[in-house]
Amino acid sequence: MAIESFEELSALTLGNYLDMVVEEAQKAAGPQRGQDLLALLRSSPGGVVDLGGKTVWLKGGLRLRDEQGATIMNGTLPDGFVYLEGSRRVGPNTTSRICLRNLTFRGPGKPAVAEPIVDGYGISNASLVSVRGAVGVVIEGCTFVGAARSAEWKGLDRPVDVNNDKGVLTAGLHVRTGSVRVENCCFVDNDGPGVWAGCGCHVAAVTVRNSRFGGNRYCDVAAAASGDVELEGCVLASACRVNLLGMAQGHVRARGTTFCNRHAGASVSSGSTAELERCTFDGCPILALGGELTATDVTVTGVPKPMPGVMIADGARGTVRGAKISGSTGLVVCGGRLVASGVVCRDNADMGGVVVGRGGFLLLERSTLCKNLIGICVVGQGSTVEAADVELHDNVDTGVCVQEGGSVKMRGCSISGGRCGIVVSGTGGARATAKDTDISGCATACVAAQEGARVALEGGRVTDSKGPGIVVNGAETRVTVSKVACARNAGGDYVRDEGGSVVGNVVVE
Repeated sequence: MAIESFEELSALTLGNYLDMVVEEAQKAAGPQRGQDLLALLRSSPGGVVDLGGKTVWLKGGLRLRDEQGATIMNGTLPDGFVYLEGSRRVGPNTTSRICLRNLTFRGPGKPAVAEPIVDGYGISNASLVSVRGAVGVVIEGCTFVGAARSAEWKGLDRPVDVNNDKGVLTAGLHVRTGSVRVENCCFVDNDGPGVWAGCGCHVAAVTVRNSRFGGNRYCDVAAAASGDVELEGCVLASACRVNLLGMAQGHVRARGTTFCNRHAGASVSSGSTAELERCTFDGCPILALGGELTATDVTVTGVPKPMPGVMIADGARGTVRGAKISGSTGLVVCGGRLVASGVVCRDNADMGGVVVGRGGFLLLERSTLCKNLIGICVVGQGSTVEAADVELHDNVDTGVCVQEGGSVKMRGCSISGGRCGIVVSGTGGARATAKDTDISGCATACVAAQEGARVALEGGRVTDSKGPGIVVNGAETRVTVSKVACARNAGGDYVRDEGGSVVGNVVVE
């Protein structure tokens, strides 16, 4: 209302005048509360509100439904949360009706007193943005910071009681059901995950592109119970227990994403799946503790001891197609199954390039293991490695070590340098078979069998050892050779000790 004459001003009562001044001031300042923002959305053409950099205090929260449609941009929304609802089905051609752009969602911050990290599987309703059923939500250029449980921060459904809510996490963005596309956003200093998808009865699909995560206390991104998260071109750098987590039937995928941590970069557990493509892991491993893992063209560097670059355990199944792992044990398989090709493990003088433990199975093809303490270590009952076209060079101690009931089958491989080429200790029935495999240039022996071990060599060469070519030690230890060229070994081609035997025919070069 504008005053255009003295007569109009004179006609106003003091009360009317003050009401008018307040109204004009509110218009100039923009919405100040969640209720004001909701009213403005309803009155704006197309439900579009530009806050112009202003702050709207969301005491009591803000509830939006996707069928109404809403676009909110350019402002800060502190001290509350946004709740997005809907009832449409998630589909490939879903249109967007809710858009949040260039906003800062700010929670009460982390608890003042540091608490132990909880093993929580629930997500609080007090996440900064909660999606339940809204489909096609678009979030661009937003920042999610300071999500935390607070006794004073009341949700739409119930108060959040920090004393009775120890197993509940508070996320920056929680998608219980529905679908959300996130681009160019930041998730920092949240008490729980930056992004959490799942825990509902229907699909919760989240795509995150070109976004950054840091300082999140539980994890950066998690998917559980029908949650499906896809990352592309992101940086996950929180010093938390794990950057990317898939659990309880959750599914996670990452392409061209960087993980920085000192605990775990990506972890998947029973019933869940993880797909990693062209990702880089700086100081953090890839863990499959149950579930299924697929990794393609990944790079893992500098993982602190004793953690490996990639670990498959607890019944997990994994596939690796191209991996470069340096500075740590490359692959560890224990109680799981891994098929790997195009793997390079190097420069770990304290641990093995590949370690397979009790109940583990590894099929390794077209790979290189060099300058590790041990190239391949197989130890424990039921541990099996099948290797084809694998090069093992200059590993400090041993190219291939088999102990305590482990089994190795090699075909078309090459072993050179180090103390020994193949060492098999027969305790528990350890066995090794090598076909068309060349072993050369070892310091102590090319092949050493002891304590009742069984070794079979077919084709290939055993040459140029600085010690013996083949050493057989123990009354029940046996090495079977067939068409093997064994020559130029400084300590003799065959050394039998304490009743060990070598049987078969040799080819003289």
